[in-house]
Amino acid sequence: MGKKNFKKAKKPKDQGTVDESNMNLPFEGQDEFDIADFIEEIDPKDVVISGSKAEKINSKDKETTESKPKKGKKPGVVDPKTLSLDMSSWDRFFLPAEVLDGLRKMRYTKPTEIQERVLPEAIVKRFDILGAAETGSGKTMAFCIPMATRLVQTEKKQGLRALILAPTRELVMQIKKEMEKLLEFTPFTVIPVIGGLNEQKQERLLKWKPEVIVATPGRFHALSERDKFLMDFSDLDFLVIDEMDRMAESGHFVEMERILARIHAARNKSLQTMVFSATLSFVHLPVFRPGKKMEKMTKEQKIERLVKIGGLKEKHKVIDLNPENLTPKSLVETRVNCEDLLDKDTKIYYILKKHSGRTLIFTNSIDASRRLSNLLKTLQWDPAPMILHAKMQQRARLKHLEKFAATENSVLIATDVAARGLDIKGVDNVIHYQIPRTAESYVHRSGRTARISNNGIAILMVDPKEVVLYRRICANLKRETDFPAHFIDYGKLYAKCRERVEAASKVEQLDFRLSKYSGAEAWEQKAADEALIEIKGRTEDEIDEIRSLKLQRKAAFGCLKHLMKIPLPQVADSENLSKVPILKNKKHSDSLPRLNGIRNSGYEDEIEYVKDGEARVGIPDFHNPRNENQDDGYDSDFPEYEDAEVTGVMKYVSVAQNRLDNFTKSNSTIIKYCIIGILIILYHVWLGFAISKSFDRSEFMMIATIVAWVGCIYYLFLKPRYATVFQEKVITPAQQLFGFVWGVIYVRIIFYILLLGAILTFLLIDTRNDRSRLVGLGGMAFFVLFMFVVSKSPSKINWRPVIWGFFMQFVLGLLVLRWDWGSDKFQRLSHYIVVFLDYTTNGTDFVYGFLSTPPNICGMEPVFAFSSIQVVIYFGSIVALLYYYGVMQVVLKWMAWFMQITLGTTATESLNSCACIFLGQSEAPLLIKPYLDKMTPSEIHAVMTSGFSCIAGSLFAAYISFGACPIYLLSSTVMSAPGSLACSKILYPETKKSKLTKIEDLELPKGEESNALECISNGAVMAIDLVMAILANLIVFLALLAFVDNVIHYTGSMIGYDDWNFELIMGYLFFPLAYVMGVTSSAAETKRVAQLMGTKTVLNEFIAYQKLGDMERQGLLSPRARMIATYALCGFSNFSSIGIQLGILGGMVPRRKPLLSKIVLRALMAGCISCFMTASLAGILVETPFSCAPQNANQNCFNVTAYQQVVDELTNLTMPSSMEEAPQLFNLHTEL
Repeated sequence: MGKKNFKKAKKPKDQGTVDESNMNLPFEGQDEFDIADFIEEIDPKDVVISGSKAEKINSKDKETTESKPKKGKKPGVVDPKTLSLDMSSWDRFFLPAEVLDGLRKMRYTKPTEIQERVLPEAIVKRFDILGAAETGSGKTMAFCIPMATRLVQTEKKQGLRALILAPTRELVMQIKKEMEKLLEFTPFTVIPVIGGLNEQKQERLLKWKPEVIVATPGRFHALSERDKFLMDFSDLDFLVIDEMDRMAESGHFVEMERILARIHAARNKSLQTMVFSATLSFVHLPVFRPGKKMEKMTKEQKIERLVKIGGLKEKHKVIDLNPENLTPKSLVETRVNCEDLLDKDTKIYYILKKHSGRTLIFTNSIDASRRLSNLLKTLQWDPAPMILHAKMQQRARLKHLEKFAATENSVLIATDVAARGLDIKGVDNVIHYQIPRTAESYVHRSGRTARISNNGIAILMVDPKEVVLYRRICANLKRETDFPAHFIDYGKLYAKCRERVEAASKVEQLDFRLSKYSGAEAWEQKAADEALIEIKGRTEDEIDEIRSLKLQRKAAFGCLKHLMKIPLPQVADSENLSKVPILKNKKHSDSLPRLNGIRNSGYEDEIEYVKDGEARVGIPDFHNPRNENQDDGYDSDFPEYEDAEVTGVMKYVSVAQNRLDNFTKSNSTIIKYCIIGILIILYHVWLGFAISKSFDRSEFMMIATIVAWVGCIYYLFLKPRYATVFQEKVITPAQQLFGFVWGVIYVRIIFYILLLGAILTFLLIDTRNDRSRLVGLGGMAFFVLFMFVVSKSPSKINWRPVIWGFFMQFVLGLLVLRWDWGSDKFQRLSHYIVVFLDYTTNGTDFVYGFLSTPPNICGMEPVFAFSSIQVVIYFGSIVALLYYYGVMQVVLKWMAWFMQITLGTTATESLNSCACIFLGQSEAPLLIKPYLDKMTPSEIHAVMTSGFSCIAGSLFAAYISFGACPIYLLSSTVMSAPGSLACSKILYPETKKSKLTKIEDLELPKGEESNALECISNGAVMAIDLVMAILANLIVFLALLAFVDNVIHYTGSMIGYDDWNFELIMGYLFFPLAYVMGVTSSAAETKRVAQLMGTKTVLNEFIAYQKLGDMERQGLLSPRARMIATYALCGFSNFSSIGIQLGILGGMVPRRKPLLSKIVLRALMAGCISCFMTASLAGILVETPFSCAPQNANQNCFNVTAYQQVVDELTNLTMPSSMEEAPQLFNLHTEL
């Protein structure tokens, strides 16, 4: 579509929202592209508009935007103006006339250095090439020319002949444009296959079978699943992988690995492969981490790895033209040392004020970019600074880039999105506001200036927290000398700039605090409007706080306004930074410096910095800034105490003690391992005696010991030594083979048919004696069909997690409920858990006395708030202790890894689902808190669904005290983990590509406590909030239940139905669901179970389990109905949990509160259905329910009522009326 049409579609009346789901953002590994050229290449399909005008825009532009490639296109016409160009430099490469004409029209009269080295080897000798050259050196044409030559010289084929893979959409579009120009005088067609474009349109273009495809791996792999043309690599002559080093990083491009596996499986002997990158051969120095071996990958090892991944032939050529320092010769590199954040802000304002030119400022985070932009806007910087980061809409990014390129003295504040690939003309200065995390980032950031032999300067702003990063960059770039210090005149101009910046910082901070109030209020109001409820206004304290902030803001802004009216002191004529005098740097010593006692991985130098308005030289006290006039805590006139001299016999004792201390410290590691070894030996001796005494009692400890030994051998011996080899030799080839086989759709169809047939055959045989158990199978089918109908995107459901989720649920059910060995072990495990949690009574008896364990009096039971619920505190401490030692992290990662490879779910949702087995909806999301902001809506929906469908392990004892069977609770929470993900992926399918694909990418840090005792104490204290929240909810909802029950009863009695109550209404509403779950053939029992399901969904599971226990004691439920009810109630899926989920997740990611409020009801529905499907499956698999006797009151309790009757009789009768009555009274008293 042309520019004109694009502008028309750019501003519809109803702009709607921009969908960033398929937006392919620039990142490391991207080559150069020109902004103006890219805007001409953009297609309106890249911008997906939703709103009232979306359909009209799409239909209107359909005819004009879709330009189909035509088979046998007519070659271009040579421009007469280019006929006079001297093209003799290309003669030695024997290029076809069509290719030479293309180069002539592009005015490429001479090859660049990389092209001179590549073309003879690629065209004449047809070697596979691995090339590396600096940015802007002509790498693109270095592989385009051999590809075009190969296409012209070989015979025509029907299939795909050339494939170029690149990491980003922008790079693909640039390569496509260059390739089209080169092939203009040939009949060959080039098609881009990238994310962000309409898939149907791309499929239509691929029907013309283009000879050349330039693609991103993700979209190419997705389309290849449906297009046979993309699956056939038998005719492929040329393969190019651009920016290979970035694409080969672990976990980034799984699709590329699968594509390469398919290409190599085709075994095409004529295939020629070329691999290129700007930093292909660059290697980092190893980063020192205590306790870990420092391993460095050499340049040769990295090249060998890339050759293996790319599948290059044995006879290949490696061409490396990268300069040693990786930066252009015309670039001046300097540094500015900063004392703190205020000093850094002042210096950047000073630099921008004193020196003119188009300036690009880089930060490491979006928040830092926004803060600096707001600060400069508060300082009334003209022209207004622009920002650029990955979360901006594509149109806004392009608009800011275009405006930045067109405006003199403009300022662009960007993250690493702008570090690679952006060819912005006329950038004079690059300022690293925050030190880049890698040397490659520094090279690519600095490469935005000093382009094409132009001058430019790059300034590193080093603050105390970034000294280590700065030293690491120096070491990786092999700089023997430090970066020269940039000259700053600490005179009147600097002082005035500091006053302005300090005042502006106060204004910006107050604006930020006020925005938090307004943002929270807007979200709460929006959520309330969607839920059709009213919310309470602000409290008086909040109103006072806002009023106080506004007054402070007004005063601060008045001060800034006054300072802005005072003109800055006159300085020398504004000059470009590249002309500023630079201080001569010092030569570093060979030793590494110590900065306040901390060793840095770099070189030694005195740092020039400013303090108290004075320029100083030396090493500033970065880590412990202190006022020179500060009181040190004692009277300076009073003499300090000195250690008393030890004399006599104690002198020898002191010497021996010092020697013992020194020996212990110097041999602490050996002593620690000796103690651990002795304890391990004693433990195994004890275990041997225990096994010989009673194998049954010791079986659990024996299994746990074996598991611990396997884990230790794996983590301490096998993984450090053989993990890499095993990954390369076994796992990677197996994954490639499986990906290739599984990629065939017929294989998947046959597998799923066989799997379904096996399950149905088993069920038919297993239920031959009782076909009524199969009713639950119909219930599961009904729930799946219902979720499909109400799904957000039924056509985009990925059936792999759905099928595997229910299959894993079925397998777990067989292991736990049907297999005798598994059932026995699960019952024993549940018994151990109950016994373990019962130890809580030792603490509650001491603290609460008879409130926790009342006297043995009939009718007197333990107070719930002081007995069962206190297990939450005990369990919270144990979980915290397991986290402190790292046990929970290992267990969860292994479980999540297994779930991920089977279900195919992402790392975060798999980990959260496994965590919900042990934790609850409040604690499990804390594990993935750092990643919530990056998760897709479908992933967040899965997290919320897992929270609704699980129970907290800390509440295990509370549910048992109400009468729930322990083995049912334990098996339900395990079976619901995969089932909840399956339900979530039906109701809210994944439509975006997740950034968190591997479990290894997730970091689960250990506790920050100093020792185990502190960890236990903190865990107990944190659990108190949960206990109080549970008690408060119970009080409120029981009160509301009584109120609603009386309202319903009153309403019914007014029209003659005195038996109406809350449970009756819930029974009728949930009766159809309970019936299809296959509770029993008894309508009365089915109705009672339906009442419990309704109570649990509308109120909470505590009240439902309490009523379940009452029904059991009254004998109103059969064992089967009790079992299904226990499974159906096992989850937090109730309306009261909505507030908990929104509060917890909204507090972790405030930016995504609107999304959370939209999907929470759908997640609640998925959680309810997950619990009901688990109950249905249990009803199908269990033939004879387990024997779980309800907890009845003690039959030998003291009966106070009967005793009172005896006392009254004895009081009324001073003596028996007859001799026969005396023995009767005596016997009754004896019984009491």
